[in-house]
Amino acid sequence: MKKHLFYVLWMVVLQSYQSPGQDYYYNDRYYEQPVLIEGGVSAGGINCLTDLGGGPGTGKRYFKDLNLPNTKSCIGIHLGLTYGYSMAIRLMAITGKICAYDSILREDGTVAMFRRQRNLSFQSNIAEVSVAAEFYLPGVARASPERQRRMITPFACVGIGVFHFDPRARLNGKWYSLHSFHTEGEGFLSYPDRKPYSLTQLNYQAGIGLRYEVSALLHLRIEIIHRVLKTDYLDDVSTNYVDPRFFEIYLPPEKALIAKQLADKRIPGATNQRVAIGEKRGDSKNMDSYFTCMVRLGYILNRIKAH
Repeated sequence: MKKHLFYVLWMVVLQSYQSPGQDYYYNDRYYEQPVLIEGGVSAGGINCLTDLGGGPGTGKRYFKDLNLPNTKSCIGIHLGLTYGYSMAIRLMAITGKICAYDSILREDGTVAMFRRQRNLSFQSNIAEVSVAAEFYLPGVARASPERQRRMITPFACVGIGVFHFDPRARLNGKWYSLHSFHTEGEGFLSYPDRKPYSLTQLNYQAGIGLRYEVSALLHLRIEIIHRVLKTDYLDDVSTNYVDPRFFEIYLPPEKALIAKQLADKRIPGATNQRVAIGEKRGDSKNMDSYFTCMVRLGYILNRIKAH
């Protein structure tokens, strides 16, 4: 099976380098190719939707609860194959940083004030490798036979990726990796339903964009890609507060002391007492997610000049 797949891919690449006599003209300077090989770079912004932060009132789903000020920069590289101006397949790698924090909320008298008093926050570097397919709208992607005009083409894309994350929080001026402190009792025998989460996982991607054909050799894309995750621990917050005594049972003394402070960071004096054991800390019903808005510049590697 692997040999057959390799053979098909190799034939596709060879076809893209077929002799100019078998190609039609892209314009008066370049021959066209049935399969275009493209490499490029990208830059833009990245943000996330998690249990932390959000807008006033009850937490909302999707972009209704987005905190735009938390958008950070991200960069990437890609390699792709475009066939017949109808679809493309790309391999892409990106890196960036995501963050969220409850202190962005205001004391406005709504239920959101309880999230503000919760006072949790996180940040994490994201490293992702993905494979995705782009589908160009029929009738829009194809140009005139002369191929002289530039094209602006909408597209939709779907894909799958592998990403690595590591949520961290700041305490007394120092950053700690939350995963190793089991802040919600993940992996503790006293909470058998809370399994440790992996820092490397799959995501499922869907998005839309526009492609602009700058020249025979340059393609420019603007796209928004949303990632659906299978974890609610992107921010290390998902369920209820644990009994702090269990930190002392399952962790070394020095680590237990830090874990208790990272698990419960409520603003002192916000209420008359500390959080009750088992009180809601996050919402495990909705998985976390993140998305990017990027500009990608691609260079066509195999378009041959006409003689």
